[in-house]
Amino acid sequence: MNICSLVWNFIGAGIFGFLINLPVVSYYEIGTNLTADHAHAAFMGEFGMLAVVSLVFALRQVSSEAHLEKMQRYLRVSFWRLNLGLSGMVVLNLFPSGVLQLPDATKNGFWHTRSADFSSRPLMVVLEWVRLPADLVFILL
Repeated sequence: MNICSLVWNFIGAGIFGFLINLPVVSYYEIGTNLTADHAHAAFMGEFGMLAVVSLVFALRQVSSEAHLEKMQRYLRVSFWRLNLGLSGMVVLNLFPSGVLQLPDATKNGFWHTRSADFSSRPLMVVLEWVRLPADLVFILL
């Protein structure tokens, strides 16, 4: 799971952070879903996964071998569900909707990308609903 934290750090802070910090892009996209994409991937991916790693490390120190054997299945399921849910949230909703917001922000201004007129477009509504399964995997399972 520690490697997972490093991978999410590279994706969230590295790739998406570099993407939103280019000066030309940054002028138009601050506050769009590209910013949220970077924030979710970097913060949860790096610090959230690091917190889970720390918890697992602490549990291994205080638990018996028999108890650890019982927990292995749950830890594997938790690992995959957290990562699949986070990647679904980032890839299926935040990145595509941020990419759609960027040309609109350059054409009509940032205010328009955050308006109800833009958010109620059919494709934006579909992208919001596509995020639901990934959120449910991340939160509930």
